[in-house]
Amino acid sequence: MKSRTATLLTLGLLIAGCSSKSGPTAPPAAQVTQLTVKSTPPSVIIVLDGTAGTIGTPGTLRVPAGHHTVGLNALGYRDTTLSVTVSGAPFETLSVVLGPRPATPRTYSVWQTLANYPIGIATTSSGPVFVTIGSAPSALLSFAPAGNLLGETSLGIEYATNLAATPGGDVYFARVGSQGVNATLDRYDSNANYVRTILYSGFGTWPSPACPAIGTGDSLFVLEGWDHGSSTGEVWRFVNDGTAGMWRAGRNFKRLAIDPTARRCYFLNAADTVFVFSTGGQPLSSWPTGLSPLSNCYITVAPDGTVYVADQGAIRHFAGSGASLGMWMAGSVGGVSGIAVDGAGQVYVGGYGTMNVVRYVP
Repeated sequence: MKSRTATLLTLGLLIAGCSSKSGPTAPPAAQVTQLTVKSTPPSVIIVLDGTAGTIGTPGTLRVPAGHHTVGLNALGYRDTTLSVTVSGAPFETLSVVLGPRPATPRTYSVWQTLANYPIGIATTSSGPVFVTIGSAPSALLSFAPAGNLLGETSLGIEYATNLAATPGGDVYFARVGSQGVNATLDRYDSNANYVRTILYSGFGTWPSPACPAIGTGDSLFVLEGWDHGSSTGEVWRFVNDGTAGMWRAGRNFKRLAIDPTARRCYFLNAADTVFVFSTGGQPLSSWPTGLSPLSNCYITVAPDGTVYVADQGAIRHFAGSGASLGMWMAGSVGGVSGIAVDGAGQVYVGGYGTMNVVRYVP
């Protein structure tokens, strides 16, 4: 009797084990989160789990719950990849501030030792490097890229200001006397020989040229002299050395540089901001530089369209959009006095206190 009972119990258990109607339990459906990614700067393509999409910041992705990587790569900023855990909540937000990309290390060397302190520097992709030095009297020097002196002209004036070199190797030179008296705009050839006077202001008349910059083709743009207290930022345009027009930027700018390819004017004022205009005078944008607002500052556009700015202690490199490409300290030059960039990306900086020109090589 006991044996029969045990047999029936065993058989009942086997039948029960085989008669399940529900089958194995299906895994729960994966939860999906709408993940919004924001960044500073914005408009950066989002790379999710190593795959770049077409959505830029700020943008929203549908992401399954779990562990993921989010990458953000922007020109001038450090490549950033974050490990994130998505909880499965309906909505989540990720905010990222990208750090500036460090500047490419540059080799520093003294390129020229001068007889007096430098005031302005200009060069082009392959032309001479022009340097103005000293005051009462001043001089204009022309050097080959290799460093040998091509020519020197005594200017015999009280104060020499800014230079603008043409693709053909000539240079325009703006100079002003005390308080803007007898300001002139002159042209010199590649050996620093005088060619002609483009403009002579005389006493109390306008314009008083202070900062020339080369535009497209034969265009020359000249920023009105700030020492006269002009607050309208007059920009005069010359074609084939003749006056072709004027427009007002509406601010008291101190420096002007031009990207002739993009047809953009870059201005510096007494603050740490670059203001961007079209070469026709249309305001486009502005962006901070990090320069010391209490320091004398300089700006130049390299042949590749990137922008370099300098105060008395540091040099900063930007894309034309304002995205940072890095910075480095100027070194022991006794204060920066002029900056220029050649076609090889070599940066020439005037050392005011050391009376030399130093060159930074990428």
